[in-house]
Amino acid sequence: MKPLVPFLVPLLLALGLALSLGLGGCLPSPGEQKPAKIDPVWSPDGARIAFTSNQGGKWAIYVIDLATNEVRRLTDEKTNAIAPAWSPDGKRLTFSSDRSGQWEIYLMEADGSNVRPLTAGK
Repeated sequence: MKPLVPFLVPLLLALGLALSLGLGGCLPSPGEQKPAKIDPVWSPDGARIAFTSNQGGKWAIYVIDLATNEVRRLTDEKTNAIAPAWSPDGKRLTFSSDRSGQWEIYLMEADGSNVRPLTAGK
């Protein structure tokens, strides 16, 4: 298993920038703006793209399979999730979320299962 550090560095830098800019206060509430799709990142095998969208109201992580054009929402509807980043083997994604009441970094399987905090309470 490869270390998590190589793909966490860009995410940590993005999270630091987001926090320094006060991103938490900039996220729109449902109905404040038209749905957007941002933060696209290619999977290492080039078969999928993970992205952030607010099409369901809250910001969430989605993945599109480029062979089938199937789009799947990976994170829940109750909290915001942004800034997806693939693991080098394409089996996992990291992302930032406010699901704990504050912005933290989480890790999940590429299908959205087994979500676990990496920085909660640290």
